[in-house]
Amino acid sequence: MGRWSPRAGQAHATSTDTVEMTASEPITTPAGSTIEPLPEGGYRVCDRRQHCRRVRSLWEAQELVHWVELHHRSLPASAPRC
Repeated sequence: MGRWSPRAGQAHATSTDTVEMTASEPITTPAGSTIEPLPEGGYRVCDRRQHCRRVRSLWEAQELVHWVELHHRSLPASAPRC
C-alpha cells in the first residue's frame, strides 16, 4: 500500500507505512479511499466512489483499502456494510 495523505491533525504515516490514529477524522489515501475510526469501535472504510464497509480492526481496514486500490475496484460485496 502506498503512503497515506492525512489532513493536519488526523494521523501520520511512518517509515513502515503504518498509520497512527490521532483523531476521529477520516484518513484519505492518494487514490481517494478513506478509513474513519468509529466512536463505538471499529473502522468505516470507503472507496473513492463512497461505497463503505465497517470492519473491526485497523489492520483489516488497511488490507481492505489495499485490495480495493490494488485491483481498482469497489469494496467487495462480502465485506459487512456500514
